[in-house]
Amino acid sequence: MSFIITILAALLVFSVVIAIHEFGHFTVAKLCGIQVNEFSIGMGPALWKKIYKGTQYSLRALPVGGYVALEGEESPESQQAENLRDTPEPPLTGEVAARQPERFGKPLNEAAVWQRMLVMAAGAFMNFVLGFVVLVILIAAQNEPITSKTIYAIQDGALCGQTGLQAGDKVLAVNGRRCFVANDILYELVRTQSYSADFTVLRNGQKVHLPGVQFDTWQDEKGETHMSIGFSVYGLEKTPGNVLREAGNSVLYYGRIVFTSLVDLVLSLIHISEPTRRSYISY
Repeated sequence: MSFIITILAALLVFSVVIAIHEFGHFTVAKLCGIQVNEFSIGMGPALWKKIYKGTQYSLRALPVGGYVALEGEESPESQQAENLRDTPEPPLTGEVAARQPERFGKPLNEAAVWQRMLVMAAGAFMNFVLGFVVLVILIAAQNEPITSKTIYAIQDGALCGQTGLQAGDKVLAVNGRRCFVANDILYELVRTQSYSADFTVLRNGQKVHLPGVQFDTWQDEKGETHMSIGFSVYGLEKTPGNVLREAGNSVLYYGRIVFTSLVDLVLSLIHISEPTRRSYISY
């Protein structure tokens, strides 16, 4: 039973993501005066459909996607929607045959290049908007305070304190890469090769570069080497401003992780045979 619920939940989430993505294409196409023949949630046979201002809005049986059919677009869905005017689909049970969509806008291939670019980019933009909204909800709902990038205290005798870091430092970058959120610090340190890193911090209102900050290491019973961060950071109150700022920075953080991970795979920088290095921040 739980497996079925998981599958249904996954399909629901997938459908919502696709619908929001396609809504981005739809909205920008409408704003640019491009004819939208159909906006469909789901695939397969239509369960419900309505024509309004030249566009057919459809809810279809299979919750495995969706599409926006634009006039002049070379895709099966668009070609099918354009052919509706000549070979209309039979009406749903109990319905009277509806008149087919009239053309209210221009075809996509007749729109300006910048308009076509905006239409194509709008779907990806809406995915970022969705990610931002989800992160706002998750951050606001968590019980813990928001983790800042400002060092609260250095552990007694910690190597990082002996090689440059101080309490009160706000971490701006590690190894030249800007830190958007606290997890950026961990991510960059895990990618280091020698348990040391170059830091850029804000100290007493001044930007300070700290080359070669070193970190303590220890070995477990399996002989694997682990890295200890050696400092704790401040927590931030969950005010609306802090939540929105953290959500925005988290979108940048996750976006860069995806890009960096792909680059690491291509460049073969991730070696499975290397000893595992683990890091932690104590709060």
